[in-house]
Amino acid sequence: MPNGQAVVVQHTDLYELLYHCRMLITQWSTIGFEAVLLNKPLIIVNFGASDDLLPYAAEKVAVRAANERHLAAILPQLLTESELYAELAERRTKFISKHMYSADGLASLRTADMIKRTGNNLYQAPNSNNINIT
Repeated sequence: MPNGQAVVVQHTDLYELLYHCRMLITQWSTIGFEAVLLNKPLIIVNFGASDDLLPYAAEKVAVRAANERHLAAILPQLLTESELYAELAERRTKFISKHMYSADGLASLRTADMIKRTGNNLYQAPNSNNINIT
């Protein structure tokens, strides 16, 4: 696709698009969280005076673009491995560790293990001898 052109996609999986994109630009969508998990650069567009609804810029895993000129200045920095790109990548790693423990794909196994270890303390099944199934 030549520079300066965009493709509008209407019927596809959002996560498939996110997987293939080089960065995400959003205003307040929770897809920003998924972008951080996939280690994608994130720009929050907020041209107003109001606070951001989600903490991506406050936690420094995203850059907040306050106006069009600022957005135009940020884009090339996040499309190359600039100093800003590297800083945000490091912060994304810390953000993931702080909020999600790890993005290693093993969350289901850790959850199942926790349930197995604590399950007997949470619920005692009735004695099977007392169950009447008709």
